[in-house]
Amino acid sequence: VYKRQSNGLSNINFDLAAVGDVKLTVVNMFGQIVYSRTDSDLAAGSQTMRFEGQDLAAGVYYINIETATEKAATKMVISR
Repeated sequence: VYKRQSNGLSNINFDLAAVGDVKLTVVNMFGQIVYSRTDSDLAAGSQTMRFEGQDLAAGVYYINIETATEKAATKMVISR
């Protein structure tokens, strides 16, 4: 998962080892899910999911990507 800083509009890039469903969640500093999305049957290889978080307050958030066999997370800072 690749993402560091954003103004709220982001393309989140990641690599898949195999075809499958991908769940993207964005969590705030309090552990609350502020965004969730699932895409089905994505192909193996490099993928991009668009995250539109213009309504989120400036701050630190955690991006979680989950498949049936893998999990990855990274921190994102939204600045205004």
